[in-house]
Amino acid sequence: MMFFRKISHSWVFKDKYIFPVFSLVFISDQITKYVVYKNMSLGESIPAEGIFRITYARNTGMAFSLFENFGILKKKIGQIKTSLQFRS
Repeated sequence: MMFFRKISHSWVFKDKYIFPVFSLVFISDQITKYVVYKNMSLGESIPAEGIFRITYARNTGMAFSLFENFGILKKKIGQIKTSLQFRS
């Protein structure tokens, strides 16, 4: 029960802007992904040159295609090992 008291007094729940901003960012991210999926071909960039561009790419692995070519067992072992490394 003490855990829930600590959470309810956390800065996350006191800041009235965190949830609306998070929701807006999440929804706009999903809309952007859908528009890119429907209107661009794989590997296409808009604009073709420049510092900032939107490129349609697919990620079949975890973050940054980590463990993409691994089998299921190696993938799960890698996920567990990675999660245990960052626990401490």
